[in-house]
Amino acid sequence: MKPILNLLAVIGLALAFSAGARSETISNDDVGKRTISFRVEGVMREVIVYRPAHLPADRQTPVVFVFHGTGGSGEHFYEESGWKEKADSEGFMVVYPTALKYHTFQETLVKHGQVLHDVSRFVTKWNFFGLEMLLDPAYPDQHLYDDVRFVQAIVGLLRRNYAVDETRFYVTGFSNGGQFAGRLAVQMSDVFAAFTTCAIGRAFNEEQAALTNVYTNAPFQPRPVMQVIGELDPKLTYAAGVEAFPLDESAAAPGTWAKDYVINSWLGLLGLPDQYQFTRTPAASLFTFNGQAAAGIVASPEYRLVIVKGMKHVYPNGENFGFDVVDYFWPFMQRYRR
Repeated sequence: MKPILNLLAVIGLALAFSAGARSETISNDDVGKRTISFRVEGVMREVIVYRPAHLPADRQTPVVFVFHGTGGSGEHFYEESGWKEKADSEGFMVVYPTALKYHTFQETLVKHGQVLHDVSRFVTKWNFFGLEMLLDPAYPDQHLYDDVRFVQAIVGLLRRNYAVDETRFYVTGFSNGGQFAGRLAVQMSDVFAAFTTCAIGRAFNEEQAALTNVYTNAPFQPRPVMQVIGELDPKLTYAAGVEAFPLDESAAAPGTWAKDYVINSWLGLLGLPDQYQFTRTPAASLFTFNGQAAAGIVASPEYRLVIVKGMKHVYPNGENFGFDVVDYFWPFMQRYRR
């Protein structure tokens, strides 16, 4: 392994979900790829399911759920994220859902490094904790749809139609998709075994972190998390009030944005002690929180925060930045089962 950051054909398939029978339309786009449309909460939703053609149909395989950022789509992330290539080489499935569009309004928006004011947009957005605060008041009749229910429906689709290893379902997300991944870490710990995010700050506050049993009666289970941010990500540095994130241990010092706003929220959710191991490479800084808890018991699971030197607001695929983040996310994920 490289040193850390050195950087099936059926139409009208009928499935039964918790909300009742739904009719799916499935199209085969190319070998191994299927685009599936079905109704959830009365609205059509779309997800791309990719299962490498070389996998035997009866082999139970892991599944990675990949969530795009604001304005993106499952199709875009299918083409650009690098996950289908990793699935081909490692032998697992990937699903690429697409978010719904909303009219949003932000008093301040950082886009391509520029600070914009009073910005109205009609864009795809995942219903993360806090989306209701971004809805444009000029469109008072907008309905917020439940993306956790959407994910539950996708899980049901996979269970009924593919050979999958249900103990090895994983989540990754970029930007707004990473925020939504944080919501899933709170509310679907009974389904997913590990989470990775890229280019996000805090995904939930203390009150939101308590909403663990909204969708399930199963006890909350803390799951391992790996979070990657860019040293020069303009959205995050603007929020933190800095020009760049430090690459030494001061990045995690008390009173900093990363410590108070990001790290502490994950430590609280996962029940981890506030102690870490620090690793510095030429390309990145890594903070790993999985130290000894009280009475010498090893706290589990771990939380990793990686700050990548020179990186801006991207999901690195080797072309938009100098490494493929999937090469680090997948080895992290596959260590864990639910």
